[in-house]
Amino acid sequence: MSLFENVQRVRGDIAALAPDRSVTLVAVTKTRTAQQINPLWELGVRDIGENRVQEWTGKQDQVLAQFRLHQIGQLQTNKVKYLLPRVELIHSVDRAALVDQISVLAQRQALCVRILLQVNTAREPQKGGVAPEQLMELADHAAQSPGVRLCGLMCVAPLNDDAQLSGAQAAFCQAREWFDRLKSQYGPAFDTLSMGMSRDYRIALSCGSTMIRVGTSLFR
Repeated sequence: MSLFENVQRVRGDIAALAPDRSVTLVAVTKTRTAQQINPLWELGVRDIGENRVQEWTGKQDQVLAQFRLHQIGQLQTNKVKYLLPRVELIHSVDRAALVDQISVLAQRQALCVRILLQVNTAREPQKGGVAPEQLMELADHAAQSPGVRLCGLMCVAPLNDDAQLSGAQAAFCQAREWFDRLKSQYGPAFDTLSMGMSRDYRIALSCGSTMIRVGTSLFR
């Protein structure tokens, strides 16, 4: 299928599974060249997601500047400086030290950097993300940090066989519960729940996701 057909199919799934809310499609562009990425703009895709800072810095000059850049992979504190001021949203914030580094660099540049907290509801030790019982403390720290705007949560489902996607549903539903709880505390600005990738975005949409991160399903 063509890129156009793939984008239309994903948008059709969004319309069918989340007809009552606005959902942002983030095209995951890791390993993709600027020549592959730029045509997304003509198809109405405005948001792109990169996993590795080093890969992004190597191609950013060729990628259309109009795209909104999302950092969706694990982020080291010493790499934050390479994202500012270009980044639109950092999804994978999972520790106070990373919040602090974003805050310091944002203040130096008079920026307000939008972030999501990654919560590890599946409790997989090999994945990033704050443990659910530590989420409230990290959220309070982020909310009080100058130069940082706490906008919501991000969740990655456990990687199981296709026949075991119930694990994804459990992880996403728990993240949605935490999102609702925090939204009641932080108000309308806390409005983004980033859940769902190519293999499980339909489940994420059914669990309340407001932002999906899709790569393989678009570029295959």
